[in-house]
Amino acid sequence: MRARVLLIDDDPGLSEVIELLLSREGYGVERAGTLKAGIARSGAAGIDLVITDLKLPDGTGLDAIREIRGVHPALPIIMITSYSSMESAIGALRAGAVDYLIKPFDNDELLHAVARALNERRITRENAVLKRNLKSAYGAWPIVGESPGIRRVLELIRKAAPTDASVLISGESGTGKELAAAALHYASPRAEGPFISVQCGALARDAQETELFGYAPRAGERREGLIREAGGGTLFLDEIAELAPAVQVKLLHLLEEKSAQPPSGADVRIIAATHRDLAAAVDRGQFRKDLYYRLNVISIQVPPLRERGPDRLLLARHFAERHARKLGKRVGGFDAEFSAFL
Repeated sequence: MRARVLLIDDDPGLSEVIELLLSREGYGVERAGTLKAGIARSGAAGIDLVITDLKLPDGTGLDAIREIRGVHPALPIIMITSYSSMESAIGALRAGAVDYLIKPFDNDELLHAVARALNERRITRENAVLKRNLKSAYGAWPIVGESPGIRRVLELIRKAAPTDASVLISGESGTGKELAAAALHYASPRAEGPFISVQCGALARDAQETELFGYAPRAGERREGLIREAGGGTLFLDEIAELAPAVQVKLLHLLEEKSAQPPSGADVRIIAATHRDLAAAVDRGQFRKDLYYRLNVISIQVPPLRERGPDRLLLARHFAERHARKLGKRVGGFDAEFSAFL
């Protein structure tokens, strides 16, 4: 389905040129010659992008941005301005425009701006859908089970989620440590922010620092690391014991800065996990003691399945029903022999 662009401009010549150019690229174009008409048409179903001139007969492009953004905050807007109105261009960006074009602009410049704005809108929508799917998949309490060990895990998650404290999750491989981390995130005030999971053991030791903290290859350039990408959300560091000593030092400084004052860097909650005995690693000099205590503010131990008794049958039913729904099948249940075996 082709994207639809609303053009608000009272210059018939320029409007015709822009409409012809966008139509040739496969976009649908609607035109409005006044601020009032543009605001009215912006509410029409299917409008994906608005392009507005700064000067309109009954107002300005800034008025259009404020009015449209007030009703449709997710609708991207590009403003067209002139050489003599750079202050208005800056004002447009502050008001919520995603881009501005200075007259005279060439065709490629316009097409690039339109493509970029629509792509960002598509990514935002996809991220919103993904976030809803994640919430639906994890649910309020994503961990299935009623055994005493799982009840303790769920109670700790309930108490720890509203805080911003670091959490250390321990447990054997396959016990659901990432699931517990996701539950903490989606039950926290950071639930609308990103949840980024990093398998520390999968990162080459010489690449860990740049992957997590980013780097500046040249003056004026910077590649943001995963810590920055998780800003406003949660960074889950699985197999934390695999971090190189130098990276442990940088992570310690990040946590110390966060606890001492509002962070000057990324605003991120750290949740770590390990299948190893991290306290023993500290005693052997393989992991920093000060970092261990910074991470282990709240400790959650996820029990293995062999210690969860009746949870085995609950989990079997849970996975059977989930996969049956995917395949469009119905599961009547398990027979007595199989249930007894579990």
